[in-house]
Amino acid sequence: MSEPPRAYSYLRFSTLEQMSGDSMRRQASAAHRYALDHGLELDDAVSFRDLGVSAYRGKNATEGALRDFILAVDEGHIPRGSYLLVENLDRLSRPPPLLALNQLQEIVSRGVVVVTLTDQRVYREDTLAEDFSSLLISMVSMHRANEESKLKSERLSAAWQAKRENAANHPLTSRCPAWLELDPEKLTFRVIEAKAKVVRRSFDMTRDGMGKAAIAKSLNMEGEKPIGRSKRGWCASYVNKLL
Repeated sequence: MSEPPRAYSYLRFSTLEQMSGDSMRRQASAAHRYALDHGLELDDAVSFRDLGVSAYRGKNATEGALRDFILAVDEGHIPRGSYLLVENLDRLSRPPPLLALNQLQEIVSRGVVVVTLTDQRVYREDTLAEDFSSLLISMVSMHRANEESKLKSERLSAAWQAKRENAANHPLTSRCPAWLELDPEKLTFRVIEAKAKVVRRSFDMTRDGMGKAAIAKSLNMEGEKPIGRSKRGWCASYVNKLL
């Protein structure tokens, strides 16, 4: 009795904030369900994940987990005839349609079967070459994904451009060094003198020849509260960050 075809799941979402939502669970659950329903052996030990990696400029295919998958096929670690399970084609690629199609062809030309779990459409090398409807559907899907990403990128660029133009009146962001804070009216940053004093002392001690570890030890012995987020006291790495 021959072994069932092996299947591998590919999960991707653009921002790490999506990890706290339902995206990761939804994609993983759909892959398990498809493998079970179609007699595939899903490799739970090996999955390919680009978490917080955008596919708009193809970074996932050039240096991300998707590239790792392609290399694993080329090196024989993943056999021909294996399945790559993805939620939608836009999880694989979001560049312009022709480039995205080339990327899909690059995968299926290696004997890999790509399955989009949302519509359960199957893409094989012979499918793309002979089935015009599958080719058309894939092109439309890729075009939609690219347009969505392009629109998001343009909106984000416009928003930040507006912030930059208004930066003289309103800071671009409230994030700032630990010894500063944004004033209540959000018009400018101001120095938190108690914290700035510790920063100045760190520079003074460095000028006097003390190393970063010695500075951290000295501040801890004096009971000086750390100015960053650490609640474990001062450490050499944070002193290094300040300097």
